[in-house]
Amino acid sequence: MKSTFPIIIAVALSLLIGSFLFGKNDQKSTATETAFERVMRTQTIRCGYQPYAPALIKDPNTGNMSGIFYDITEEIGRRLNLKIEWAEEVGYGVIAEGFNTNRYDLFCNTVWPTAERSKVASFSMPLYYSPVGLIVKKGDHRFDDDFSKLNDPNIIFAVKDGDVSDSFKNDQFPLARKHSIPQLSDTTQLIDDIVHGKADVVINEPSLLIEYSKSNPEQAINIAEKNPVRVAFNTFMMPKNEYQLKMMLDTTLTELLNNGFIEKTIKKYDTNNLFLPISKPYESK
Repeated sequence: MKSTFPIIIAVALSLLIGSFLFGKNDQKSTATETAFERVMRTQTIRCGYQPYAPALIKDPNTGNMSGIFYDITEEIGRRLNLKIEWAEEVGYGVIAEGFNTNRYDLFCNTVWPTAERSKVASFSMPLYYSPVGLIVKKGDHRFDDDFSKLNDPNIIFAVKDGDVSDSFKNDQFPLARKHSIPQLSDTTQLIDDIVHGKADVVINEPSLLIEYSKSNPEQAINIAEKNPVRVAFNTFMMPKNEYQLKMMLDTTLTELLNNGFIEKTIKKYDTNNLFLPISKPYESK
């Protein structure tokens, strides 16, 4: 009777090599999994977010959330039959870092696309537009007739670290100085800082002034109300090179635009009619 020892050794080596190769392939597969593939595998969209009314409102006592982007995100999940997990509150300046470490699949509050941000992320189609204003302390009329006066080293802009308020200031008023607040600070603090003399002006959307004025009426004004300095797109932000995720999201958003859900949701929260709607691709006469 021939010895079975060589056969046992050969089988063991085969299993060992196969396990090694399979493990490497499995690690490689996990390492290269796209956000879209992960969403499809888990049937869940993990959202990074930061409260910013009225796009996303978080009750400080209950933790309950609402707002334009909240309602639309939940509707996206319903239509795609995917669970929405509000995974992590994150500062605007470090959103891309969370994508790189796979902590969430999508940033589910408004982001204004910029050239700088496009290097590290992708964006959905816009849901609506925001006119961008210049907010100053009430009674400050130094810049009413000429916004170019703001581009001066003696002028201080209140900005949030890594935020679009910083990018817009650098783009349009590069000579001015800036006073910064931390990324996770309440954005209304920017206006509080101009009211209390720490800065001269805030470049942001009028809805920020509305939110601030709820607790601090008649303290600040938007001097660019009739002549916005620019118009910003309100979009979802996602990891770069995520073509399938973007197509799925944009297709669903187009559906929500065409059936009126987005318009209805904006009207629900934008009681001051500050935002500008997206034109539908086709409307019946």
